[in-house]
Amino acid sequence: MGRSPRFSASGIALALFLLLAARPAPAQPAVPEPLEPWVPWVLDAHPDLRCPLVGEARVCAWPGVLRLALDDRGGSFELRVHADRELDLPLPGDATLFPRDVSIDGRPALLRRLGDAPALRLPAGEHLVRGSFRWPRLPESLPLPREIALVDLRLRGAAVPRPHREAGGLLWLAAREAEESEENGLQVEVYRRLQDGVPALLETRLLLRVSGAAREIDLGEPLPSLFEPYELESDLPARYGRDRRLRVQLRAGEWSLRLAARSRGPLLEVAGAERPAPWPSEEIWVFAADPAIRAVQASGGASIDPQRTSLPAEWKSLPAFQIAAGDTLRFAELRRGEPQPPPDELAFDRKFWLSLDGERLTSRDEIQGTLNQGGRLEALPPAELGRAAFAEGGAMADQVITRSPDGGSTGVEVRKGTLAMQADSVYPRGGALPAVGWN
Repeated sequence: MGRSPRFSASGIALALFLLLAARPAPAQPAVPEPLEPWVPWVLDAHPDLRCPLVGEARVCAWPGVLRLALDDRGGSFELRVHADRELDLPLPGDATLFPRDVSIDGRPALLRRLGDAPALRLPAGEHLVRGSFRWPRLPESLPLPREIALVDLRLRGAAVPRPHREAGGLLWLAAREAEESEENGLQVEVYRRLQDGVPALLETRLLLRVSGAAREIDLGEPLPSLFEPYELESDLPARYGRDRRLRVQLRAGEWSLRLAARSRGPLLEVAGAERPAPWPSEEIWVFAADPAIRAVQASGGASIDPQRTSLPAEWKSLPAFQIAAGDTLRFAELRRGEPQPPPDELAFDRKFWLSLDGERLTSRDEIQGTLNQGGRLEALPPAELGRAAFAEGGAMADQVITRSPDGGSTGVEVRKGTLAMQADSVYPRGGALPAVGWN
């Protein structure tokens, strides 16, 4: 029986970090059983991995509506918050307007400062935060955290339907109500890019044109049933819940939202679903084939000229379809895989250094080129591979080194595509040295 591959501790941590970082929140990642004992260790060093990825950052706090009841002597506030991990939650006020009597779920809470802003330590979970203010007269404005998008304001017992709030979060209290002439409105445009593959990838872009008051809206289920999300980017606070529904906190303006998803099974057809307003009656889809996996013919819906649409510029070179509720985009498979994949093309640059005691040689290999078939690169004996790194995003990322099942060569797994690799190995002195040293 062959031996199992051997992993270094840093390699295990790197592999587990990548698994957790790529997960769709809030669902739990599929962590292999041998790595499960390492989960607490990795999350301790990277606590934000528990949080959804929004744009380039992970958002760990989801505040609801901030309810303010203020008058000439003070007032109170109430805020429901969902926290994906323990965190410091900013509160209304500043160094001069500091809240009092703050509680979490009815229990007194200890305040702290984040710069000039008041804050409290909030444990993970759903919580109700309450507090109060005292002042000799009503201030002209009250600083609010930018993370809080929705405000329900009552001044001297009367509701303020259009509170005036600046971009930095400042809420005006004295004669600064926003204009009420514009009614609440929302127009949604939907564009989707379907990338064939295993799994198939679906990128959905929503263009939101919002008017009226700030509010939260439930947009329902945005994805076909075959797909599950793994990344959400939004100009507005947005959350994809366990119930597969998308909720967005709106404010006036034009905003964009991007939702990336992957298929849970083979891609044979995708049906357009009927969704209630404000969803449009028709969506525009484009299809990106992958000839390396299969050749397909897409049909269904109405074929349209992408140049005459508002598709993103980088999508206009792809075949486009107008999909209405009840339409089905079908994929007839003509061929599976590539009959003759092109050969791999790799270039090596190798340098040797002699150790100070003269007993061994250290080599550094720079490997670049194209892998069309993928697989594994192994350092051939007598080399002992000590480090391997791939170029990713302008930096070198260390890779997990494993030993082949027969206990011989060490190497790294490589997916097909463009490769830029740096590897360090050690050779004993004596005998012939390979010019390349890789399989």
